[in-house]
Amino acid sequence: MNSNKVTFTLLAVMAFGYAAAQSPAKAIKWNENNPSELKVMDVNPSADFSESTLNTIRLNANRRYVANTMHHDIKNDLLYFFTDDVNSASPKLPMARQQKMVVADANTGERLRELPFFNSAVMAPFFIGERNELGFISVQRQFHGYGNNDDDISLVFFNLTTGEITAKVELPSLSFQAMSAPVVGKSKTTDFNGQTMTVEMSLSSPCYISSMEKLLFVAKDVLGNNRLFKVNTRTGKLESQLRVEQDVIDMVYDEENNLVRALFVAEEDGKRSLKLGNLDMNTSRITGSVEVRELLSIEELVTDGYVELDEESGDIFVGKSMATRHDMYTFDKDLQLVELKSRTTPNEKIDFEFPTKYTPSSYANLDNVISMFPNPTSGDVTILSELSNVTYVKVMNNVGEVVKTVDVQSEEIANEINVSNLAPGMYFVEIQSDAAEKLTKKLIVK
Repeated sequence: MNSNKVTFTLLAVMAFGYAAAQSPAKAIKWNENNPSELKVMDVNPSADFSESTLNTIRLNANRRYVANTMHHDIKNDLLYFFTDDVNSASPKLPMARQQKMVVADANTGERLRELPFFNSAVMAPFFIGERNELGFISVQRQFHGYGNNDDDISLVFFNLTTGEITAKVELPSLSFQAMSAPVVGKSKTTDFNGQTMTVEMSLSSPCYISSMEKLLFVAKDVLGNNRLFKVNTRTGKLESQLRVEQDVIDMVYDEENNLVRALFVAEEDGKRSLKLGNLDMNTSRITGSVEVRELLSIEELVTDGYVELDEESGDIFVGKSMATRHDMYTFDKDLQLVELKSRTTPNEKIDFEFPTKYTPSSYANLDNVISMFPNPTSGDVTILSELSNVTYVKVMNNVGEVVKTVDVQSEEIANEINVSNLAPGMYFVEIQSDAAEKLTKKLIVK
């Protein structure tokens, strides 16, 4: 799932009950007739999906919000999202919109920072909360002269604290014409020579699995084959790209049952259907699938749809919009349909994201979230913890003797430890936080 985000129109949000016990959810609401004015809201996933408007974010007049790109940084109460320039798209370069990542204060609506992404399109963004990183598929239109592969595509990891690109995974087998995820179906586009052509597109929303440090997404390669891409987010390496038979829209990881629940489009005997099944990330096979509903002829291009999981009950929720209504399906863990709700929808739309709770079990490796610098040092060393509170620090020499112990009482994310009284050499710093494990780092005192 794209950062546990759900996109649908406003009345659907107000009318549907939701079984997940997460509340409240932060939301951005907008009207496509006035895309530069965004309402920041709290949405309560209770029986009536009540909402309250907090403030308004006003973009520049020529900019608009890009759907499915919102992320709420709960710790700092910040909103991250993307905008593009409504006037900058060339007929021959449909991807060349001048995109910007906006950071706004969720409490006041003030735009704090805007980071431009020139000459590339940002697709399928996702956030790695425990490392404060943004990941996205970067698409740069380049004329190579070999047909439908006129794109330079890569998966980029971007550190929101330092502003640096931490990893980049080249994806030379892919070529995109789309602006957002998910997208499945046929669309007309214009190549570099001004020729109009119909292309088959398929790109799922990304599925980030924090406990495994894996990112999954499905995309169609230049030969027309769907592939399940599995990326190690810790090393920034592509682990596999297995062929998938179906066009996948969205995925969510079921930790308890070690399953990836996949929402996909299947075509049999000329009929296209929306289906839900279990995807094996090691073989890319989808099994045990059930039909959600048949797709209508007007849904030749599918650009929405999501699957959500209530971790407490195990219930699975599937949402899909049409021009005038939104459907929400509830399935149990055995993929049996429990309930279907439909509501008429207006033109106003909303993105919202359920809060991500970082518990000790989320720290697959604390080395991702606790850093120590400068190293080497001759004076102070800073222990920086983004998500967990450091409780004590123990410094040991190279034979294991404890030479310094600090009981950290503050709840600050940064704590300075003075080691100027230690003899030059190599030491081991044991860091205990309120997460479930200890972390040991090497320190050089000069």
